[in-house]
Amino acid sequence: MSQSPTHDDYLVDDEDDETSYMENHYMLFTLADDHFGVGIAHITDVIELPALLAVPNAPDFVKGVMHLRGKIISVWDLRKRFAMPPRASGGRNCVIVLSSGEQTVGIVVDAVLEVVEITALQKSSDMGKHFSDEKLIKGVGHVNGRVKIILDVFNLIEHENSGVQHEN
Repeated sequence: MSQSPTHDDYLVDDEDDETSYMENHYMLFTLADDHFGVGIAHITDVIELPALLAVPNAPDFVKGVMHLRGKIISVWDLRKRFAMPPRASGGRNCVIVLSSGEQTVGIVVDAVLEVVEITALQKSSDMGKHFSDEKLIKGVGHVNGRVKIILDVFNLIEHENSGVQHEN
């Protein structure tokens, strides 16, 4: 005799669907004229750049730290991290707060664009020629005929884990 599906049976499917959704969806943002993306599974917040507290002797790309929901979070300037020219004064910068494992950082970006689905990322064999730290790139995706560089959040955060991030 066959049993009817229970509420728990649907929860498993919903979790699988959510995991699939999270794995294939990326938040796109701009730095200068370039488009980048990060996996939405790593995003905890998107906020306007707050006032920051400077951190003495921090790497030059660390803009400072901020307090968010009981945590002190390091905020990084991706333009500096990627050796891009500074943004002209004016305009509002956004901070995308990312988590990977126990690490949480905020990255300053010029603008947040949208969340898109990219089901196939391509690794470019010559990416290292154009980007000095290839392990920070998860892959390249195409959205509406434009190339998007998808960052590897784990490597971005872990690669720069220099003790500047503290939690309360």
